[in-house]
Amino acid sequence: MILHATSFFIPAAKRWHLRKVRQALGNPAVTSHNTETLATALNMSPRSLHRQLQEEGASLQQLKEQVRLERAEDLLLRITKPVKQMAASSGFRNEKGFMRAFQDWVGMSPAAFRSMAQRLRTLQTGVGPKS
Repeated sequence: MILHATSFFIPAAKRWHLRKVRQALGNPAVTSHNTETLATALNMSPRSLHRQLQEEGASLQQLKEQVRLERAEDLLLRITKPVKQMAASSGFRNEKGFMRAFQDWVGMSPAAFRSMAQRLRTLQTGVGPKS
């Protein structure tokens, strides 16, 4: 898991920054996800944002990676677009970077992940992939 285990021992009321940052990172209308842009969107200084995330056991980079992974998994499971298009939709500049990051996160290529998910879906539902 990308987040530190210590973040789970912090009361939910104090973890609101994590939720807000994740929401901002997941917003496709926001083209730049740097500290300054996110801090401004959350009405705080960049230093306060980093401090709050650190207190909650997370970093901006960890949250970016987690949001990208969730987006990539969702797209791979729902849409049959080529991996190249998935890369752009997941916030990567190119297909190679996307494939390398996905392999690091999940331990398999995007194509293998999609194939495995389709096989599992077939086993659970008895219905093969849509053609």
